[in-house]
Amino acid sequence: MEKTPLSPKLDAAFDQIDLARRGAIDRTAILHQAGRVLSAFGQETSTARGRETIALYGWYWDCLSAHAGVPSDGRMTREEFGTAFQGAFIDGEKFAAVYTPMALATIRLADTDNDGYLVPAELARLWHAIGSSVDDITGAFTAVDADGDGRLSVLEVLDAIRDFYTSDDPASPGNMLYRQVARTA
Repeated sequence: MEKTPLSPKLDAAFDQIDLARRGAIDRTAILHQAGRVLSAFGQETSTARGRETIALYGWYWDCLSAHAGVPSDGRMTREEFGTAFQGAFIDGEKFAAVYTPMALATIRLADTDNDGYLVPAELARLWHAIGSSVDDITGAFTAVDADGDGRLSVLEVLDAIRDFYTSDDPASPGNMLYRQVARTA
């Protein structure tokens, strides 16, 4: 895959999954990421939320592997991941159908008081669980808090995630939220 402005972001997304730095990921690596999120928020894989999360992360992998031409039980390199992610979720039509439900389930896990919003501590815990590091959670949080109410709605977080993958503007809310992730790639 030719390097583009999106490349560091896709590399960062790959690195969130490939924490062992093996240079390739598989279904197990994706499911480990789901397990880290579940564990961070005190959910067992046997609960309804746990089963839903595992299933959605598995569906995400199935979509990626299909786009990469990799068997569902195969491995995917960084380049294959980037190409598949861009083809399925950025250029393709799978973001709303596959990525959004997975992200939504993950955000709902982070909403520990079930009020429909994330506060800075919940967001920081979530980012750590998915393999990100947000050094300045306050600045990132403020950038995404579009209405300035001191909490992030599910929609604000989903908009920031989509923005991260589609905006070239370094000051856009999604890029601000993920800025430490993209910088480390």
